[in-house]
Amino acid sequence: MKRTQPHETEARIPARWLTPLRIVWVAIAILLFGIYFFGLVPHYNELHQICHTEECPVLTINPEELQTIEQFGLSMDAYALGQILLEAYLVAIFSGLAFLVFRLRSDTWVGYIISLAFLFLGLIFFAEEPRTLVRLYPNFMLYSDFLTSLSVGLLIMLLYLFPDGQFAPRGLRWAAAAMVIVLILDPFVNQSGQRATSGTMVIIIIFLIGALLGLYSQIFRYRKVSTPTQRQQTKWIVLGFLSMFVGMMTWAIFGEIAPLPPGVSRLIFYLSLVPQYVLIGIFPIALVISILRYRLWDIDLVIRRTLQYTILTGLLALVYFGSVVVLQGLFVGITGQSSQGIIILSTLVIAALFNPLRGRIQTFIDRRLYRQKYDAQQVLAQFARRLQNTTARDDVEIDQLTAELHRVVQETMQPETLILWLPDPKIKSS
Repeated sequence: MKRTQPHETEARIPARWLTPLRIVWVAIAILLFGIYFFGLVPHYNELHQICHTEECPVLTINPEELQTIEQFGLSMDAYALGQILLEAYLVAIFSGLAFLVFRLRSDTWVGYIISLAFLFLGLIFFAEEPRTLVRLYPNFMLYSDFLTSLSVGLLIMLLYLFPDGQFAPRGLRWAAAAMVIVLILDPFVNQSGQRATSGTMVIIIIFLIGALLGLYSQIFRYRKVSTPTQRQQTKWIVLGFLSMFVGMMTWAIFGEIAPLPPGVSRLIFYLSLVPQYVLIGIFPIALVISILRYRLWDIDLVIRRTLQYTILTGLLALVYFGSVVVLQGLFVGITGQSSQGIIILSTLVIAALFNPLRGRIQTFIDRRLYRQKYDAQQVLAQFARRLQNTTARDDVEIDQLTAELHRVVQETMQPETLILWLPDPKIKSS
């Protein structure tokens, strides 16, 4: 199979364009921060109001939901401030990392696009302040929708161009261009009263198509184009994007596509946004680690640990709740009353199972997903035992030991050439 020649360096911006593009970046940053801070107080006031209609602004609550909040011991002030702080968390992460990438990598196309995308995602796409301004000033809708479309377009371009600034495969440039054009034109094509719904659906559809093609592009790079370093970068961006994708689609499903009806279920969804925001925040952090090439090879450990503890948590939860239900049922059937001792016993069982189960899960993951590394560890362990047994005897056959060492190196590292240097025992060091 023919292997595509990897791009060893990132595509750099021509020197004559650097200053104008940086000025444009700073101007865009000032504009987006201005929109965010201008809408901050109105958004807080909006969250502080009780909605008495069926269609309420996002994150606002009705009287029934207010009663539930008060039962939790919260006030409207605490609820509104909490939502503002959650959004500020994403704004701080995206904008802070945007300035970091701009400072260190603005001379490359990838760095420039990433820093610009972070600004748009943090201050426009994930922030509710622009939508609040639209409700206060309806004429601002066209500009807000245009900026939102640019956010999605930059995210799509980021997925296609990372990490070297080149499209792979090259045919995806036409798909990317088509999606960006649709996103840019959409706010101007449909300006009817249904603009909010139709525009949102266009963005969701384009995002889903772009995400699938972007993941295909990253897989294609990983298999046929990337260098070893770029492969580690790809692992980081895929991990970060999948985390953000889960958070975004959770919001899209329950907040846009099939919104929850007003009531306790919707309030619980609003109050449970913390894990969604955490998942979304993983994306810029993973991407910055990748582009700055900081501790790139830690990604394998992150993936292994994530899989290990996710499976372990699920199995232990299943064992715990299963044992509580079964044992409590048996105990109630025999004695006619429940027992706190069942919970204590189940907890002790979980504590006893933790380490053995974790070891078995790690072995399973290594065998299935890291087979080459797992096999290498097994081969090295076997060689160490053989070497120990051989050196314990006086009759060490150097040729046999050399052949065994050659086999182990070939099996674990698979080098193109192997040179083994052994000192001549007849030559004594002075």
